[in-house]
Amino acid sequence: MINVEDKVKISKKLITDEDRLQCQCGGCLVVEKITKEYKIKNNNECIIEDIPILQCSNCKKEVPNFSLFVKEVIKSSLQVLEESSISNEKFNKKFITFFNIFIKHLKLTYHIKPKLPFKYDILDYYVIPGLFREYNIGFLTPVFFDLKVLDRYLDNQEYELELKSGSYYTLWKKEEESFAISFGINGNQRVIMWLGDILELPEKEQYYLLAYNVESDHNLKSEFYNAQILVEWGSESKEGNIFKIISQINKKIKEKYSVNLTTLEKETLFYYSQLHIPIKNTKKEFESLINILNKILVENIDVVSIKKILETKKEINIKSFGSLKLLAKLIYYICNFNTYEEAETFLSPLFCLYNLRITANHLLSTESEMEKLGKSLTKLNIPEEKRENYSYIYQELVSQLEEIFISINQRI
Repeated sequence: MINVEDKVKISKKLITDEDRLQCQCGGCLVVEKITKEYKIKNNNECIIEDIPILQCSNCKKEVPNFSLFVKEVIKSSLQVLEESSISNEKFNKKFITFFNIFIKHLKLTYHIKPKLPFKYDILDYYVIPGLFREYNIGFLTPVFFDLKVLDRYLDNQEYELELKSGSYYTLWKKEEESFAISFGINGNQRVIMWLGDILELPEKEQYYLLAYNVESDHNLKSEFYNAQILVEWGSESKEGNIFKIISQINKKIKEKYSVNLTTLEKETLFYYSQLHIPIKNTKKEFESLINILNKILVENIDVVSIKKILETKKEINIKSFGSLKLLAKLIYYICNFNTYEEAETFLSPLFCLYNLRITANHLLSTESEMEKLGKSLTKLNIPEEKRENYSYIYQELVSQLEEIFISINQRI
C-alpha cells in the first residue's frame, strides 16, 4: 500500500498533531467547504464556492494550507475568470463552482471504479493529507460503515480479529487467504476501510459491506490513519494485550465447554479505541475511563454461559450471584484454586474496578464516596501520596488487570 520510498520520506518528517488530523483544541480536522473571494486582473473581484479545506469540527479553525490539488484547481479557476473579465466589460463579482465539476471528471476518468455502488467522497482522497498517490489513484479513498457491519465477524469462529493498537484492527478469515483487511474506528463510531482494500475482497463480502455503507463524515482521525498513512505505529498497549488474552481465553473456554467467557460486541471495539492513559489527569477524565473499562471487562462477562458451566459442577446456590462472583466461582474450578475465597481474592482488581465505577456513577455523599474509593485504592496498593494522581491509579489498575488475565490464560 505504501512503498519504501514513501515510508522514508514520512519517517524523516516530525509528525505533529495537525498531521494526525487533530486540532490544538482537541477536535478533529475534517473536510468542509468554504466560499472565498479573490482579486483578479483589472481590479475585478470574484468568488469561488465549495472550496474543500480541513477545518476543526469543534472550534471551526481552518487549516491555512490548501492541498496541492485544491491549489491547482483554484489556479485554473482564476485563470478562467481572468480571461472572462478581460473579454467581459460588465464583469462583476463572478461566481464559479468549479470543484464539483472537476471532481466528477476525476471520478469518471482516473479514479478506481468499484463494480458495486459504494458511497464515498472523492474529496477526502484529494484533500486529506497523505491519501493521494500518483499510482493506484483512488486506492486510499476512505469508505465509511455503520458499526453494525462488524456483527458478522464478531464471535464467529471463521474470522480472527487482531487489535493492532487503539482504533486500528485487522480482520482475517481463516483458511481463505483472499480475505484480510485492516480498518479503523473513528470518534463517531464509524468503521473506516480503504476503497482499494475493499475491491480486493471476494465479491460476496463486498455485497455484505455495501449493506452497511454510509456517507462519509470526513473524519479519519484514528490510530488506523496514523499507522497506515503517517507510518506511526503505536506500541501495543496493556489494554490491547488484555483484549488479545481475553480472546485466547474465550477460545479455550469455547473448545472445552462450547460457550464464551465474555461477549464481544461491536461497541466493545469502539470502547477499546477510547482507552488511554489519562492526559489531563483529572477526576472527571479518570471516571470516564473507569466507566469504559468496566463496560469492557465487567459488563461483558457472559453470565448465562458461566451458569451453564457451573451447572455441570453441581453448583445450585448461585442464583443471587452477580457477574464477578460467578466469574470467581468459575475460575475456582477451571484454574484449580484451593478455595472459592482464594479465587475471589485473586480477582480483587476486577472487584475494585467495579467499585470505582460505582463511586463514579452514583450520587454518594462525599464521605461515603471517599470511604468506598479509599478501600478500593488500598486493595490496589495505591500509596497515600498517589491517591490524587489519576494517571498513576489508572496505569496501576490496568497493570493488575493484565496480570489477572495472563494468569487465567496460563492456568486453564
